Amino acid sequence: MRHLMYGRHRVVFTVLALALIIVLSVGIVGCSGKAAVSSDPVSAIESLLQLRYERSTDASAYAELIAEPELAIQLAQASAEESSDVPPTPEWDTPYLSMTKGTTAQVVVVWKARDGFAGFPPATRFDLEELDGVWKTVDAQSIEETASIPAEAK
Repeated sequence: MRHLMYGRHRVVFTVLALALIIVLSVGIVGCSGKAAVSSDPVSAIESLLQLRYERSTDASAYAELIAEPELAIQLAQASAEESSDVPPTPEWDTPYLSMTKGTTAQVVVVWKARDGFAGFPPATRFDLEELDGVWKTVDAQSIEETASIPAEAK
């Protein structure tokens, strides 16, 4: 999952690798910086992006949203080591569901204003699975300049 980590630390996430809207009204991130457990895949990605944008150093908050515990630790460590001069991710459009089938889903994030964010693709597709009633990110794929961005699921 690439692109949730910026600079000298790169992790396969993308979100993976990510500047977002604070959505406290839906309980995405509370005052403690903890992610709310999300009952839908889009909210899970919004929470993950917000944690990353705020440079959360709380590995347990990431772990609530990412299936791979080691990646949650790496994201928290990267946040602690990053400079606060530049956001860790570009801003993004509202994430949207591009596919859902049973306990799997895909959410697309289109990145805005990528100037100054070398290596960020135009968009990222996050793959999620519902594990014990909670949507968690299991993978992320960059959608490069030459690929078409998946449409929103109908």
